[in-house]
Amino acid sequence: MSEVTRLSRRFFTLWKERGLASTLFQLADKVSVYVTYPYKFLTYSRESFHYDGETYHYAAFPYTATWRNERCVEVPILLKFLERHRGKNILELGNVSRYFGTFSHDVVDKYEKHRDAINTDIVDYVPRKQYDAIASISTLEHIGFDEEIKDPNKPIQALEALRKMVRTPDNVLIGFPIGYNKHLDRALVENRLPFQRIIFMRRVDQANHWVETTQDEAMANPYGAKFLGANALAFGLGLK
Repeated sequence: MSEVTRLSRRFFTLWKERGLASTLFQLADKVSVYVTYPYKFLTYSRESFHYDGETYHYAAFPYTATWRNERCVEVPILLKFLERHRGKNILELGNVSRYFGTFSHDVVDKYEKHRDAINTDIVDYVPRKQYDAIASISTLEHIGFDEEIKDPNKPIQALEALRKMVRTPDNVLIGFPIGYNKHLDRALVENRLPFQRIIFMRRVDQANHWVETTQDEAMANPYGAKFLGANALAFGLGLK
């Protein structure tokens, strides 16, 4: 689907659901994003941050205006993980990477209708193969939380299901924001999430710069507390 087609469908849906005023506001904002994008690409995307002993450049994509939010670090981390495993059998939970690159791996997304996405609940998904690697960003926090049937334990069930699907449990990357899903946060603090290790990132300024941080500092900067969106992120690496 082309960007023009995607945006046209998006605005038509907004018009029907929210009316003309809201649609025009969204249109004006989207225009400002595309006007700003070349500058952000030449400046912000050349700046860097450190994660797990490596240096990454911030993401500057017009889709979701990544220079405004946590996608600025989530996307580079996700894309590098996928590139490292390109050519292998990869599963992505949540249809994210295809908005930022060209990939052909399997995607499970319960709600987003996309011709290449498997629309099923991850806890019900039974693949015909084991995967070499599994990745997900900003999806785990919605499972069992932003659903009609609430289930505080469902994120853990999802991780247990993913563990059974992956051939090498070291090859797993699961990122999620701190402070969005209180049940997920509690499981994190109580050490009930079956990750081999966790790296925390924290937003430090209005210009959207991020640094590695401790769990305590991450928990002290919950979703929407200081800046819009995520103020801290957790990246679970490997599953036990």
